[in-house]
Amino acid sequence: MSDNYVIDERKSAMKRAVDLIADMAVNGATPEELERAILWSADVVRSNKDVDVDWKQSYEDYVIAELEDKYKETDIDEWNKDYLVIDENYRSPHGNVCKGAMIAGFDTLEEAESLVKEMDSPGLVILGPKQK
Repeated sequence: MSDNYVIDERKSAMKRAVDLIADMAVNGATPEELERAILWSADVVRSNKDVDVDWKQSYEDYVIAELEDKYKETDIDEWNKDYLVIDENYRSPHGNVCKGAMIAGFDTLEEAESLVKEMDSPGLVILGPKQK
């Protein structure tokens, strides 16, 4: 396992926001719904530089959970699992290396180990509760 991968809440939230906005655009969200998601994502980005921006409160204010329930194509709860399988060698469609792309989340170490064994791919690591 690699100790140099730390997934903090803000990075997770930014990925969620980007994925949500993409899913919403593809699945016919209204302009008002897209605006809510975009404003929340802006708060997540700004919170990196401005400690007065509370992106978690922004999530509630813009009722993002409702948008996730309506438009999200992937399971948001996977990020909250105890064990994450991460691909250290993931490349984006544009060829950029994206260190730490999540493959799946699991409740038990055994489930995560089973997937890693099944995929048999170099670069897969399991992050446990103390590493996330």
